[in-house]
Amino acid sequence: NAAVQMGFFGPRGVAVSNDGFVYIADTGNKRVVVTDTDGKYVGQWGEFGGQPGQFNEPIGISVDGDGTVVVGDTWNGRVQVFASSGAGDGLVNATPIQTIRILGWQGQTYDDPYVAINNGRIVASIPSRNVANVSGVDGIEVLRWGGSGSDNASFNDPSGVAFDAEGRIYVVDRGNLRVLGFTLP
Repeated sequence: NAAVQMGFFGPRGVAVSNDGFVYIADTGNKRVVVTDTDGKYVGQWGEFGGQPGQFNEPIGISVDGDGTVVVGDTWNGRVQVFASSGAGDGLVNATPIQTIRILGWQGQTYDDPYVAINNGRIVASIPSRNVANVSGVDGIEVLRWGGSGSDNASFNDPSGVAFDAEGRIYVVDRGNLRVLGFTLP
């Protein structure tokens, strides 16, 4: 990875920070690559493994307004939360400040769960269980909803997730061919 900094292998997630850094979940290479908006390489972190800061199929990635980056470390069944380095260079401390276990994310599957962060709230889709959950950066789950179905509170293979400027959550309900929007209580 260090020798071919921009040599991607199956990247699946991308996020852009408020200050213009682009974070790419380079899934096959088990790392995150950071560029500027012109595509110039800035840095990277991660490698294959299950220890803090290592990845196995990083897919979803999102960055909060303060530079906190969350990475859906799918086959390790967790979300890793990384604090900004504070140097204004787009990089993070390579050791996560929090690891959040996600029950239902499983190795050797291609359900492609995703994550998003907004003001310290993290939403994760869990396709194998047809639910989404919200937790704080502290890892404490505060809300879980969904279940199998096609009504306006259920999912069939939820995938991509995002927050809007007002904090509403949008979930791609892949199996029902729709996107649902939710306001948090």
